[in-house]
Amino acid sequence: MPFYDYRCAGCGERFELKRAIADRDAPAACPVCGHAKVRRELPRVSASIAGSRGCEGAAFGGCGSTGGGG
Repeated sequence: MPFYDYRCAGCGERFELKRAIADRDAPAACPVCGHAKVRRELPRVSASIAGSRGCEGAAFGGCGSTGGGG
């Protein structure tokens, strides 16, 4: 079963629930304040940017940049 993210309309708490796909939009109560009105949120996504290989020492301009304004 997948996890779904929810946000409470009462206290603003963000929480997740493990539910069947068919139950993802079923009513739920906030685990903090008990408020019955919660909204399913889009899942949080984490991303990382890989380091630039072969460009050690390059300034913010990217590979081949001298970093100077010249």
